[in-house]
Amino acid sequence: NNVTAFPAPITLAATWDTALAWQYGSQMGAQARGKGVSVLLGPMINMARAYEAGRNFEGYGEEPNLAGAMAAAEINGIQSQRVIATAKHFVCYEQETERMYISSDADERTRQEIYYLPFLASVRAGAGAVMASYNRVNSRYACEFEALNASLKKQWGFNGLVMSDWGAGFSTVAGMNNGLDVEMYSGGYFETNSVTSAIQSSNVPSAELDGMVIRVLTTLFQSGVFDSPPTGNLGSAVTGLANTYFTRAVAAEGTVLLQNNGGLLPLG
Repeated sequence: NNVTAFPAPITLAATWDTALAWQYGSQMGAQARGKGVSVLLGPMINMARAYEAGRNFEGYGEEPNLAGAMAAAEINGIQSQRVIATAKHFVCYEQETERMYISSDADERTRQEIYYLPFLASVRAGAGAVMASYNRVNSRYACEFEALNASLKKQWGFNGLVMSDWGAGFSTVAGMNNGLDVEMYSGGYFETNSVTSAIQSSNVPSAELDGMVIRVLTTLFQSGVFDSPPTGNLGSAVTGLANTYFTRAVAAEGTVLLQNNGGLLPLG
C-alpha cells in the first residue's frame, strides 16, 4: 500500500535509456527504504527465451547486452539509496512451468555469452546480492551449481551474498560447498542443526561457514544498512506526484520503438 506502481521492466528496457533506468532504480530504492526494507529483490535479468514464460514482463527482454546495461544502471540507482539490490535468478531460469523440476541444459560457452552476461554486468555494477534460481542447470540444482563459486565468486570477483529463491534450496552440504550463502524462507537445509552436523562430520569445512557469514556482514556494512538503517515501516506512505509523473514518462518512452529524428526516413 501507498507505493508507486512502476511500469513493467520490459517497458523500461524498450526505452534503451540507462539514465532512465538509474532513476527507476533510485525511486524504487527510496520507496523500499521508506518502507523499512534494506534488501530489494530485483532486478530480474533472465532472458526472454520462451515467449510464454510467466515472468518475462519482469525482465529486460531477449538481448543480453541490453539487459546487462539496464540492470547495471538500475542496480546503481537502487543502491544509491542505501538499499541492497539483488540480481536474479542465477541462472538459466527462463520459464515458470515445472520450474522446480526442469533442467536447463546449456554448454559453458552458451552460458557465458548469453545467460551469464547480465549477471556479469550486475556484478561489475556492484550488486550486493545474487539470487539463485529454482531450476536445475545441466542436472544440478542452481542453488548448488558449481558456477556460484567458479563464475560468480572466482572468475568475476563477486564478494556479495548469494541467496536462494524461496524454497529453492535442496541440500545442506552441496549448497554450502558450492557457494550458497543464505537459504531463504521455507527451506530448512541451512537450519542450525543441519549446518552443525555438516561441519562436525567434515562434509563442509568450518572456513566455508566463516566465509558465508563474512559475505553477509560485509554486504550489510558496504551498503550502509548497519550505519544508517532504514527508519520507515510497511505502513509508511512513500509515493507522491513526482513518482506519478516519472512513471508516465517511462511508459511513454517505452512505447516509442522508432523515432524519425531529423526526417531520416521518408515518412510523413
